[in-house]
Amino acid sequence: MPRHTTPAPTNGSGRPAVPAVGTDDGNHSGTASPSGLLAAATCVLFDFDGPLCGLFRDWPAPGVAARMAEALGDRIVGPSVIGDRVDRDDPLALLRAIGDAFGSRDGVTARAERLLADEERAAVERAEPAEHVLDLLGELEASGRKLAVTTNNSAAAVSRFFELHRVTVVGDRHIHGRSADVRLLKPDPDCLERALLSTRTDPVDALMIGDSEDDFRAAEKAGVPFIGFVGDDRKHRRMADLGVRCVVRSMGELVGLTGGSHGSGATGSASGGSVLREAGVSLPEPV
Repeated sequence: MPRHTTPAPTNGSGRPAVPAVGTDDGNHSGTASPSGLLAAATCVLFDFDGPLCGLFRDWPAPGVAARMAEALGDRIVGPSVIGDRVDRDDPLALLRAIGDAFGSRDGVTARAERLLADEERAAVERAEPAEHVLDLLGELEASGRKLAVTTNNSAAAVSRFFELHRVTVVGDRHIHGRSADVRLLKPDPDCLERALLSTRTDPVDALMIGDSEDDFRAAEKAGVPFIGFVGDDRKHRRMADLGVRCVVRSMGELVGLTGGSHGSGATGSASGGSVLREAGVSLPEPV
């Protein structure tokens, strides 16, 4: 799998000098300013489930995992095969465990991935955009920033979600979902590195918005600054425990903070009020 090869500044230990936890001053002190992180970013990477939509809100994840397990059978998902510590209500955890147990052997992991992809496409039909996120996407695109999606979900599900909601500011080539090798799910930085390649962005110039520890760890490994999206107190405490110093509870907190232009030729909005989008005109994709 090709890796993003542009070297990031290091602190002498081989680790990125730019703090992925999102501090403004680089010394990990205090809290970070969302406006400062956005001002420094020429490219914004979004996780999908959470920051962009509630993928499994109306298509519950435990039911997805149960249907996957039923289809695969105990020969594949029995405790003696994948262990008894797997969260069996989490379809991604189930897929990861199957990948660890079988690798590419006998096509088992590929079959499990297809089952999950089908479930994700069904879930997308019911998923609604996160509050204020369409306005934020529109502002970011209008400012000339490049946009990409970096997710453990299938790229096909993301593409279908954008189609349903007539979002045109993120082209398919900048949707980076899970690969055939499930070992590269976040917290591996693979999908972030693919996004950096597709948008021709250095890690220090990007910003990741995610809602999980895996998102944060992937950003940290890629050397990409990070904003945590937390919908409840439990996630807020977890992000704080991880050392994430910039968190928001709503995408509305980021609307209006995108500042001036970071490029040229970018117009229009991703929100429901976009005249161009309602007219069916595709907005230019970032390059």
